[in-house]
Amino acid sequence: MPMLLKRLPELNLGGQGWLGLRLGMVSLLLAGLALALFGLPDTAQADRFASTAFENYWARADLPVVTRTVKRGYVWGSEPFYTTYEEYLESPNQRRLVQYFDKTRMELTRPVPDGNPSSPFFVTNGLLAKELILGTTQLGDNHFLSRVPAFDIPIAGDPVEINADAPTYASFFNLSAAMLPSGFAGLPAPLPCTGNPGTACASNIRTNEPVVDVIYKDGSLGRSVGLGTIPGARYVYYDRTLKHNIPQVFYDYLTQTGIIFDGHGYTTGPVFDWISTFGYPITDAYWLTTRVGGTLRDVMVQVFERRVLTFTPTNSSGFQVEMGNVGRHYYQWRYNPKYDLSIPICAFCTITPQAAYPGATFVIITEPIFLYRPDMSTVEDVRVEILRPDGKILDAGPIMSFVAQTDPGRVRLAYTSRTTDMRGLYTVIITGLLSTQQAKAFFYIIDIPGVNTNFGT
Repeated sequence: MPMLLKRLPELNLGGQGWLGLRLGMVSLLLAGLALALFGLPDTAQADRFASTAFENYWARADLPVVTRTVKRGYVWGSEPFYTTYEEYLESPNQRRLVQYFDKTRMELTRPVPDGNPSSPFFVTNGLLAKELILGTTQLGDNHFLSRVPAFDIPIAGDPVEINADAPTYASFFNLSAAMLPSGFAGLPAPLPCTGNPGTACASNIRTNEPVVDVIYKDGSLGRSVGLGTIPGARYVYYDRTLKHNIPQVFYDYLTQTGIIFDGHGYTTGPVFDWISTFGYPITDAYWLTTRVGGTLRDVMVQVFERRVLTFTPTNSSGFQVEMGNVGRHYYQWRYNPKYDLSIPICAFCTITPQAAYPGATFVIITEPIFLYRPDMSTVEDVRVEILRPDGKILDAGPIMSFVAQTDPGRVRLAYTSRTTDMRGLYTVIITGLLSTQQAKAFFYIIDIPGVNTNFGT
């Protein structure tokens, strides 16, 4: 049956050319290797730096590595492999210059005169790891496109063709501090991540505890006391922003000093500002088994908003902690249409998210198209129908609706899906009973291939 939403009381809602190093043959080899290993489209190629700002940013940490002045893993990669403009609403002409490296993507979102070149956030590297896990492509400060998470791209180690049982980015979906905007300050407090995906999750403080948690491809967890005894595999820092623990080997890496290039020559200093380079951790650390060079290895992984850190105890000194190839992986994901979801345009409304998994909350905010009575601070009564993928009207249960004096004429709804809900495309129709004005929203409830999302709500 359709639901009638009555008027509700208001709730409070919450240097050009200075680098003479151009490895031409290496560029061609890298491009060929990318095509062979990842199946990248023909447009992928090794490019020169697209911006002096990109080149300067890269040189600080990675020029010493390329010139073999220091032995350590790359922060970005030996050079960029793909350059383009991508949609971003707050950039000039709604497009920003981006350049892909093995480890990440550089972005020039707000160039001079809007930005400050001396700021560590003038050149940014996107929230790529977070997007790969959640399946949300960011197209603006508050604009996201829902896609299927990277369910077949191993988060560490060899490609899936020879590493089929390794955990993928999607394997971490149930663990991530998703922080998807809910739209309502009045929503219930979030449950743990495995009970309410799409909401913020937090870890308890585990300082001095060993890292013993193991993750498998389907997202399930186990424990290994033995792996927790490996030197460096003990938590030493608790990030209070997203509330996750960082183990010794990773914290030492994040705060390291070493040989850098300062624009004039080599010196010693912090290799990077870890907050702007990595973002905050969105999981604790987990052990996993993956193939590296064809050999099964135990690797400790921690996911940050922008990057992934790996710890392989059997690697040689200087290369035990490395960055995952998030730039390569994200490029694979973003430019492959198999991860796309075809979602109709929301009519006279916005919806967040557009697609999610059992237990997620979908928030719909209409445009101010409904009749409003200032003397009563109310909007007209509306009828809400939610149609299932099979066309039947959903018995949705309680629907949260809010009307605010400061935003007259809008209707705001929140629907929390259940594990029993049918997978597929849902249609929400909101009709004003007096004006007959109508808003229509669409969202998907989907599963992630190979990942268990059938946890309780």
